[in-house]
Amino acid sequence: PLKAFALLAIILNHLVEEFGRGPWFTNPGNNWPDFATRIRDVFPAEYPFPISLVQFVGWLGDSGPGVFIVASGFGLVWSASNKPGQAIEPGEFYKKRLLRIFPLYIAMHFVILGGALLIPGNELTLGSPRTLLSILGLRFTDSLFFYINPSWWFVWLIIQLYLIFPFLYGLMRKKGMMNFLLLALAFTFASRLLGLYGIRYSDSLYYWMTGIFFGTRLAEFAVGMAAAAVLVERQRLGKRMPPARRVFGWSAAIYLL
Repeated sequence: PLKAFALLAIILNHLVEEFGRGPWFTNPGNNWPDFATRIRDVFPAEYPFPISLVQFVGWLGDSGPGVFIVASGFGLVWSASNKPGQAIEPGEFYKKRLLRIFPLYIAMHFVILGGALLIPGNELTLGSPRTLLSILGLRFTDSLFFYINPSWWFVWLIIQLYLIFPFLYGLMRKKGMMNFLLLALAFTFASRLLGLYGIRYSDSLYYWMTGIFFGTRLAEFAVGMAAAAVLVERQRLGKRMPPARRVFGWSAAIYLL
């Protein structure tokens, strides 16, 4: 249900951005105005109410991919915590992840490439190096990140996070959930700060912040991992989860921060 909610939010986000500008409070780009302008226009004023409210809710949907990242981190730790010994064998883990991602992802390439044959002047071909790299999920350059289908940037990000997950899980078990979370937050903050100062391998600040380098989105993945660890520990101790109102209140405060 959480992923379905996020997907609907992403669809609404793309819909409102077809008819107007995007938000200035998610992943920053080189074309952003000054801070005072961004604060003044947190709520859109281009259209009358209630159209502006729909636009604002659509802007919030720009955070939808982050929900998927959190849910991915949560699901992986939840699954690992319910295994005997709670150990992860990297080879087996990578095999399962690849089989889950690539069959449909590769099939969609052939569907789109087949359809491209019917479009006059289309330059998409199976023999293109960029197409072959895209099929492998390797979207690590500016020309590849949004190639063929812009939404496939998420596949490259999740591949990066899956590759380092066994290490992250071992680090969390060794350092403890809180220390692990602080390390992940610090790494993400540094990655995004370096991006803002131009110390990045992507020319696009937007691509950098969106996830062409996993470090800029690691905190979301780590939060999901930590949330699963907390839930597993509370269940082990026989504790109940906090009331939904309290969780929502803290979540809203953190989002605004």
